[in-house]
Amino acid sequence: MYPSKSTLRTFGFSLSGGVDLDGNGYNDLVVGAFDSDSVIVLRARPVINIQTKHLESDLNVDIDGDSSCTRGAQTW
Repeated sequence: MYPSKSTLRTFGFSLSGGVDLDGNGYNDLVVGAFDSDSVIVLRARPVINIQTKHLESDLNVDIDGDSSCTRGAQTW
């Protein structure tokens, strides 16, 4: 990090992302400040971890409120 004594003019003039610049597995965001001849790199990192679990069952499911369908069946 190199702090600047001048203010950033036209911050957000350009945006670029989709590339992992720091090698941590997450795409980072670069924000340009054209009039200041500067860019700011916003490094991405995980902030939450979500774990899901799906339990399959053979219960009947009421899809359209009119009929009961078993797993794998379709209604028309």
